Amino acid sequence: MYDRVEVLSYAYEHLYLADWKDAISDVFVGRAEVVEEHENMFIGMVNGSIPLPKVVRFKGGMSAAKFRNKLSLRFSREGLFLRDSGTCQYCMKPLDRKECTIDHVLPRSRGGKTDWDNCVISCHKCNNDKGNQTPIEAGMNLLSLPHKPGGQNYVRKKR
Repeated sequence: MYDRVEVLSYAYEHLYLADWKDAISDVFVGRAEVVEEHENMFIGMVNGSIPLPKVVRFKGGMSAAKFRNKLSLRFSREGLFLRDSGTCQYCMKPLDRKECTIDHVLPRSRGGKTDWDNCVISCHKCNNDKGNQTPIEAGMNLLSLPHKPGGQNYVRKKR
């Protein structure tokens, strides 16, 4: 899983796992700095290559508490992606933001709501396989139960 980069707060608190392209973007615009690099993996650039980062850190202003408060204010696709660490909650496949789907654990057609307590991110295949069923009916297991992020629940465990 080399395409994921650990993102830390300015106080070196774990915030989330990011796609390497997003992490590099934060570094290039000056919001973050590289803390640890891969030794044998590089990104090709116009003027040569640079080591692929393993860990980046926000330079200032983003503490874990501020990050949790910012994202727990309202339900969003981005918030779901970060809460679920960019991982399909059924097959554990690492996803990028473009390929993930929002799955309703209790389908909307059966009264399920679009909120923190009923939605998870999943890959297209798992979402299609589950269809209009609950995970139990589809014979699928959830990696973690959906919940509203906040408190210690949002400071994700290290990989």
